[in-house]
Amino acid sequence: MMRPISKAGAKAERGYTYVAVLIVLVVLAMGAQVATIPAKSALIRNDEAELLFRGQAYVAAIESYRNAIKGDISLPQNLEDLIEDRRAGRRRHIRRLYDDPLRGGAWEILCNDEGRITGAASNASGTPRKKAFFPEGLARFASAKAYSDWAFVYKNARPLAD
Repeated sequence: MMRPISKAGAKAERGYTYVAVLIVLVVLAMGAQVATIPAKSALIRNDEAELLFRGQAYVAAIESYRNAIKGDISLPQNLEDLIEDRRAGRRRHIRRLYDDPLRGGAWEILCNDEGRITGAASNASGTPRKKAFFPEGLARFASAKAYSDWAFVYKNARPLAD
């Protein structure tokens, strides 16, 4: 003969189920938190890679501007000169002006003594995570303490002496 379950026994079983559900939810929440850590790292790595790409694009555009006309080794006066160089028949040295990917705004423009653009640097204050495997010519970035130390400068920025 089966005995009926008392109301007190049913309430006790519901308490165990509630605790089990809470434990499952805590475990799921901890798993979700752990999963977001690599995602944040991936976003930072992506922003750093984009900063390197855009900075190198500016250096290449400055070099193209300087070499566009034989005998004219001048550097651009503003970034718009890189988009439309009127000296060389409206030649484009860069497709578009890029924002700083870390701040979303304008770059810090680096100029020589004559006020001509020699490069660009990020205004971001964070500490770079990337410490190795930089593109050729940028190994000095490995010792940078802040993103603002990642200065992208055209190597032949000084005018040549005649």
